[in-house]
Amino acid sequence: MMVKYMFILILICVLSAELIPQPGNLEIIREDFTYPNTNNLYCQDGYKNKLLVFTNNALWLIDEENDYEASPIPFSAKPTIYSRINDRQLIVLNGDTLYIYSWDSTNKPELDFKWPAPSGLTGIQPFGPYLIFYFGTTYKLVHITDSNVYYRSDIDIFAAGNPIVVSYPYIIVNTNNSLFKMYRMASGYTFYMVNYLVIQGPQYYDFKDSIFAVYRSYQSGMVPMQELNLYSVAAGNFTLFFTKDIFSVFATLHYQLNGLSHDFFALKGNYEDPYINIYDMAGILKKKFPRDYKVNLVNSKYYAYKNDIYINGTRLGFDSLYSAYESVPMTGMVIKYKKNDLVLMKYGLNDQPVMTDSISLEGAVTVKGESIFKTQGLNYIKFNIVKEKLHQKEIFTLPETFVSFDYYDNYFFGFRDSLVKIFKKDNNIFSTVTFSTSFRKPWKVFYRDSCFYLSDSTKGIHKYRFGINNTTKIWEREWPSGSFDFAVLNNYLIVRENSKILLFYTANNQADPVILDSLTIPGQVIFTGLITTNDFIYLKGLTNNNSALWKIKIIEGRLIVLYDISFNGNLEPVSLTEYGERIILTGNGVNYLIKDTTNMISNSENEFLFPETYSLAQNYPNPFNPTTVISYGLQVPGRVTLKLFDLLGNEIAVLVDEEQSAGTHEYKLSTKNYKLSSGVYFYQLRAGSFVSTRKMVLIK
Repeated sequence: MMVKYMFILILICVLSAELIPQPGNLEIIREDFTYPNTNNLYCQDGYKNKLLVFTNNALWLIDEENDYEASPIPFSAKPTIYSRINDRQLIVLNGDTLYIYSWDSTNKPELDFKWPAPSGLTGIQPFGPYLIFYFGTTYKLVHITDSNVYYRSDIDIFAAGNPIVVSYPYIIVNTNNSLFKMYRMASGYTFYMVNYLVIQGPQYYDFKDSIFAVYRSYQSGMVPMQELNLYSVAAGNFTLFFTKDIFSVFATLHYQLNGLSHDFFALKGNYEDPYINIYDMAGILKKKFPRDYKVNLVNSKYYAYKNDIYINGTRLGFDSLYSAYESVPMTGMVIKYKKNDLVLMKYGLNDQPVMTDSISLEGAVTVKGESIFKTQGLNYIKFNIVKEKLHQKEIFTLPETFVSFDYYDNYFFGFRDSLVKIFKKDNNIFSTVTFSTSFRKPWKVFYRDSCFYLSDSTKGIHKYRFGINNTTKIWEREWPSGSFDFAVLNNYLIVRENSKILLFYTANNQADPVILDSLTIPGQVIFTGLITTNDFIYLKGLTNNNSALWKIKIIEGRLIVLYDISFNGNLEPVSLTEYGERIILTGNGVNYLIKDTTNMISNSENEFLFPETYSLAQNYPNPFNPTTVISYGLQVPGRVTLKLFDLLGNEIAVLVDEEQSAGTHEYKLSTKNYKLSSGVYFYQLRAGSFVSTRKMVLIK
């Protein structure tokens, strides 16, 4: 008996430590991208079986021959000018800086160097091993080598401000509408004139891959005519090899030369022929695209895009490629999905992504808590993650469709406009729960222990208790003007009202939530949501259209901001999950793996009796009801036991008894699994020679 009381005394002494927050370090370990959102395509080019696509905040290099594997170059804003330098280099103007990228056989773009952009730069065009920089109507020949940019000559000396078209080693200058002068580059970066061509009534012209194309209008007697002439340029000569006449009785049908390559040319029509017509060099029509598409012709390929990309008339179909990442909360895992296929991923050895499971099934993807749903009209298929695999949990059908939903235990909450519908499941049959209230924009629910919180974007948050087949409102908080959000973490309700965060204690469902603390986030921020994990609150927002994240910890009933971080570009919608010292943040086609060493340590001197690489953290929350999380760290793999004792030292339960790997582990203790009454308990970790005991308090 004396031994038991000595055990209790030791426990109380050791566990009197108070947890204090310690600053951590953040490091983005890797960025993974899905394929670009086709709604944000700006321009594209293709060469050597590579496809270049601009979106809002990235330039994508897509390998056409390797299952369209994509490698993006992220930017803080939309790039304004880009150009190929050669088959493996790219120059990009972003802001006031020129970035030069190259890629090897792995197709991963790497930054070679950057260089201050000259003032007034309006365009860049490749010219053999050189580039031509455009400054309005003046031009300079530029050479990039040895991580530097060299000016070689002023082309505008002979161009005299007239428009030019180029195809190495020739430059054609349009000097007075109908006169085209051809210059050839010589040694010493000089140019000399080799020929000229007179064409009456030129409308559009281009020069690419040694093909000079002129689209012109003329009169044949009283008949208005249009004509496309193609010239081969070799050895300084213009050799006409193709002519296409276009007849229009009322002279209302007009075309614009819309693209040119060695193998194809494109003509864009007006309202009489509202298409872009792709022809080969024999004048045979290959493909028609609506005139609001954009077209690029590169050697033997023609590319067209608007909401999708076509290569030589074949639809690439970005919707058949993986288009999004989404974190699955509380699991440390990520899903990557496309139209029908879904892949479950984790980060394994050396922080490399590893696929653990996949499914192929029609339907939209929705992540709710730790579950993943595939919805097909009225039908819902729910998957849970069990041992890193997708486990089909249930299939059910509802009598009507909803824009969004929440699903907890046996209750389904459906949202559509101002409508909220609640269904209760009994023996896999859903029946309607009587629920009548006035909302304008209901959008979020949290359910626990026969009660649920329901938020409305204009009216506030309301707490209801379920009856036999009805609901009763038991608490509400009206919103001030502005924006709001809420989340629940263990026994706490977190409410955001504009830039203020409020903390409520909610352990007793029979009583109203009690406010404990509040904090205000300074600055001009557009807040976009709250995310909770096992231990932390993450506040999402936008500052200057860049996504930002605040990590918040509840310590002794207080809200403590541990840090805030920002990212380039708007990543919304953002989702997040944690495992160990890693945060996985996903949003807008990008997946960040972040090392986060923010932790909690004890100020008790007793803590230093143990090796630093072993640890047993204070359970959180504490006090708790009905669940709490116990975290611990292991120095090496081995046998681990985690046991629960009552105040008298009696063993209540063995929570963990197994071989475990080195690293950070968590155990979620729930009163649903053990018959525990209110009071003080102790939990003890044994791993090798390491033993540590802590106190927890259950309040019902």
